[in-house]
Amino acid sequence: MQSRGLGPNPKTFAIITERYVSAGKPDKAVNIFLSMHKHGCPQDLNSFNAFIDVLCKSKRAEMAHKLFKMFRSRFRADTISYNTLANGFCLIKRTPKAQEILKEMVERGLEPTITTYNIMLNGFFKAGQIKEAWEFFLQMKKRKCDIDVVTYTTIVHGFGVAGEVEKARKVFNEMVGAGILPSVATYNALIQVLCKKDSVDNAILVFNEMLRKGYLPNGTTYNAIIRGLCHVGKMDNAMEYIDKMKEDGCEPNIQTYNVVIRYYCDEGEIEKGLRVFERLSTGDCLPNLDTYNILISAMFVRKKSDDLLVAGKLLTEMVDRGFLPRKFTFNRVLNGLLLTGNQDFAKEILSQRRIQHLNYMGSSSDFYQNSFDLPEKKPAATEEKEAEKAPAEKKPKRQGRSYQRKQESSILARSLLLLLGKFRLPLGLCCLVCWATHAVSEGSQAVAKFTSS
Repeated sequence: MQSRGLGPNPKTFAIITERYVSAGKPDKAVNIFLSMHKHGCPQDLNSFNAFIDVLCKSKRAEMAHKLFKMFRSRFRADTISYNTLANGFCLIKRTPKAQEILKEMVERGLEPTITTYNIMLNGFFKAGQIKEAWEFFLQMKKRKCDIDVVTYTTIVHGFGVAGEVEKARKVFNEMVGAGILPSVATYNALIQVLCKKDSVDNAILVFNEMLRKGYLPNGTTYNAIIRGLCHVGKMDNAMEYIDKMKEDGCEPNIQTYNVVIRYYCDEGEIEKGLRVFERLSTGDCLPNLDTYNILISAMFVRKKSDDLLVAGKLLTEMVDRGFLPRKFTFNRVLNGLLLTGNQDFAKEILSQRRIQHLNYMGSSSDFYQNSFDLPEKKPAATEEKEAEKAPAEKKPKRQGRSYQRKQESSILARSLLLLLGKFRLPLGLCCLVCWATHAVSEGSQAVAKFTSS
């Protein structure tokens, strides 16, 4: 920038410091903020407030407070400065400290705003201090604060999270009676409250009321209704709301589909869950890691060979899409294919290049390669070096008895696994066989050592 005659401005430093804080390097961000003046961009109150906000939102309120005490006199901290810092302590559930900040604010002659009160109110609810939150709201009324829709929405949502449905509904009605128009966020808070308490029918009534009054539901509204319907087993109705969502120009996101797929699978209707999954490939919404994990886990419920073939296909597809399966998922799928007689497909999965590049293939693949008698690949350079080092006539190396026993038990274990897989016997029995053969091997080695000593 400087080589082209362009100098950094406060926005430049705001972006840089935010990136450093997000990367877990707040000390570096502080140093950059303190060096702004060296680059011809002196700090001012706005840049100070912006930086304090970045630290607080990353839950580093203590660091923000230290910086605040250093510069509050120099920049003449304003209401925004104090509100930002109070919000930072509320985010980490330290409401007493937030109250101290606001007390200092008043002592310095600054008047709290409705934003100040809403920050504290939200902080009490986040900390689970429901009684304190309600008392604080009553104090706001006594002081004749200009209570707004944000205040009421915060209370409705807070009571909802605490399971106080009746109080949430009462506050909502009080807001309407006071002539304050609810926002979409307010309706969303009430709908979420009702759905969590299995009052999805009442939630739909609120949804319809919202439409009658000219409000446009957003993704949060629809997701709450769809989740509520799924929770009470009304899956077909949930799918109808997905279609309605599209008609209203509000595209379902992957969280919407994941909810429906999960509930279908939990109810044992795996085919319907797979049909919803197929809809993703034809639309603009693509599956994510959670989608694949939900479906792969569901494929093990019925313990059918065909289901495990589907699990294998899903595993391959998720890797092709760039998602890294957990080691547990990877091994579970391959073990399932082995134990249901699908060794050929398991071998095909292992032979795929993308699968071979998984960083946990080292220990797992050794067993699977031995099970299928797959040749272990070696780098070309390694093969050349081995060829150069090899003598002209190399005699076969004699192996000890312990090595031979180990090889025999390993071959026996693999043979039994493949045999058990062919007859599709339970996984527990297969594990018992592996353990028994391993124990026999260890025991024989111990006896050999004892007799030789």
